[in-house]
Amino acid sequence: MVDDYRLYCTYSEIKKHFSQYTFNIMKGDRVKITRYKYAKAPEKPFILPLSKRFATMKDAVDYMIANIAYTNNMCEDYDEGIRWVYKWEGYKDGLSYMFKEDLKIIKDNMTGDSDVLACDDDKIPLFLDLFIKDKISVQSTSIILNHICKDLKSIKNNSQDMYKDEYIRALKCGSFIKKSPNKLRDLYKKTLDN
Repeated sequence: MVDDYRLYCTYSEIKKHFSQYTFNIMKGDRVKITRYKYAKAPEKPFILPLSKRFATMKDAVDYMIANIAYTNNMCEDYDEGIRWVYKWEGYKDGLSYMFKEDLKIIKDNMTGDSDVLACDDDKIPLFLDLFIKDKISVQSTSIILNHICKDLKSIKNNSQDMYKDEYIRALKCGSFIKKSPNKLRDLYKKTLDN
């Protein structure tokens, strides 16, 4: 069992990490929350039972990261939430394979000589559109945003209004993906050039 107050503080930090450009828990950014604020928090009814489910804080953090990365929220139903953890862990274990499979989906959706990264006519790029439509994973979208794209500014500007939350969530997911960027770039080139 983990401390529910500490779990709520960590949840708040992870949620803020995935929703704000400037907040980065990987760089030590933290949220200050009093016990009084936690007592009044609308999330307390599902944080308290959730805290009893985990033996370690690491398990709880893994659960929260997977849930927020995939759904931009915490699943109040533990069994539903644990499915996101299995999906997250499965993707981490087979990162190269899963990335390649998502790249094949991108390639299948390309028209003519279209550029996967292009932001033409105030439209979002193909890969981000496929992510929003739940055709490719948040991890693959994050890899493209963090390691492949050269012009994040135009993507950010074109996704600013309608898809801001999805863009930030995918971008920030990169903090939790551990793989050589060079290998991922090579896989990207090989898959989309064939």
